[in-house]
Amino acid sequence: MMPSDNRYSSFNQVILLFFLLISTFAFAQEPHSYINDYDYLNKNTKGVKKITVKENDTIQEQHYFNNKGLIYFFLKNRLNHVGYFKYDKKNRLIKKINAYAIQGFSCEEIKYSDKSTQLFSYLTEDEKERQLENDKYLENKSKGIEYTIVGQDTISIDDAYSVVTSDEEYYKYKNEIEGIKDTTALLNAQSLKKLIDQPKYLDFSIEYDSKLRPLNENFFDSRNNVTSVHTFSYLPGKIINKYKTDMIGMGEIIKTFDEHKNVISEKEGSKNLKYKYKDQHCIEKSEFKNDTLLNTITYNYDNNLLSERIYRNLEDGNVYFFNYKYNSKNLITEIIFRSQQFQRVYKYEYEYYK
Repeated sequence: MMPSDNRYSSFNQVILLFFLLISTFAFAQEPHSYINDYDYLNKNTKGVKKITVKENDTIQEQHYFNNKGLIYFFLKNRLNHVGYFKYDKKNRLIKKINAYAIQGFSCEEIKYSDKSTQLFSYLTEDEKERQLENDKYLENKSKGIEYTIVGQDTISIDDAYSVVTSDEEYYKYKNEIEGIKDTTALLNAQSLKKLIDQPKYLDFSIEYDSKLRPLNENFFDSRNNVTSVHTFSYLPGKIINKYKTDMIGMGEIIKTFDEHKNVISEKEGSKNLKYKYKDQHCIEKSEFKNDTLLNTITYNYDNNLLSERIYRNLEDGNVYFFNYKYNSKNLITEIIFRSQQFQRVYKYEYEYYK
């Protein structure tokens, strides 16, 4: 929904890169597993104190771990994103705070019991005001309204929405987020103080079973009314996610698995994802719509480590290549990301506990 403006092109490329990078590690993760959503970074972090990611000589990300291998803080400069994690005495995640330059702050709290686990996500009052704009936008879309007046100009409601939810929020938090360099600065941030001191508004809640599998999700609007409900059922080799959303009605996502618990397909209406494996490694992921192939991702391995990933978008003809290098501990030391237009090299540096 971004306007056709050059200032957004580099931002969109970064966002695309981010999600493509994430999918490298996350394609085998169960959907909606917010409690374990940091596992994609590295499963071999015990003994690692800090990971620094650089593009050329510029620091892009910093990830800090305790001596038990648990992430407790990260800073992602290229996305203006800061995260803080807190654990209980059993090393279970009980709180996660996210700060985004565009979106502001949010907080997730996890509560454990013998039979289930619950996650609650809250927003600040400022963020709730932004959600009011989102509600208004969705209402206008549902009514078929395409244009609105901003100042003296008639513009599409998509562009008007992007101005409210992107530009204003970005500049509102820009200086504060970019000034955060460590946990002390994060905890002293004014927006975070608002999140702690002022009333918190529920964004969504999730209930998990004893295996940390989601059972149900409820999403709330700015008036704390439930707008979307997801329920999950688990059958041998299959997960069924049924959902009901105010704006799009009812739907169903069916995910199937092979005998090794590898996901082999995901289907939602006319959309379908298919996976292929060799020696327990995913070697291909394909996305279809109405049986038409949209894109593919192929994975190549060297000594059981992912060495190359190729993303082919058949709709626009773009191809993206990712190449990976590792150290003797099988930790990523370099990711080379290239396309027809550009190339970026990200280097990973590690500090270890003595």
